[in-house]
Amino acid sequence: MATADLATDLAKNYVGRMRPFFYEKCKFDAEDATCQLPPTQLDLLRQSFPSGHASLGTCAMLFTTLYLLGKIGHPGLPGRLVVPLPWGLPPLRLAPAASLLATLPMWLSGWIVCSRVHDNWHHPADVVAGAGLGGATTILWYSLGYPPVFGQESHVPLVSPVREAKRYAAAALGTEDSKVANLDTSGRAL
Repeated sequence: MATADLATDLAKNYVGRMRPFFYEKCKFDAEDATCQLPPTQLDLLRQSFPSGHASLGTCAMLFTTLYLLGKIGHPGLPGRLVVPLPWGLPPLRLAPAASLLATLPMWLSGWIVCSRVHDNWHHPADVVAGAGLGGATTILWYSLGYPPVFGQESHVPLVSPVREAKRYAAAALGTEDSKVANLDTSGRAL
């Protein structure tokens, strides 16, 4: 989130786009064509692009969504959240439902983005740019720390004790990582 916040603040200070209510709040005098507020307060009214709320909200909520989806795993993997049902009914697979629930943080992010435009704090382009900036930084940092969301080991960070134990076991056995991929941390087959 620090990367998204830094990029957002740098862009806000560089672009200096006026908020939708700029002329109303700056007490604009049409005769002199000047604002009556001091320059320090005017600077705050010129920080509309990109939206910081959209950037940080999308960054946090997208990371949470990706993390939860990674913990749930691919819905098609066997044995994932299967609940047997009585009376000969087919088992209930909760992975699709859990995957849908894991996207709830993104719905909250969407609400934050829409509220910034609705409350007249930002132009629509401001929140789109902020959400894009937050999403891009999240995807960058998530991909550096975790494997793809729907991969076989999506629930294990790229640098973790489990992965290190598998590498150690592979080195000790003198085999490839793929041959010890089904070993747990004690070296037993899963």
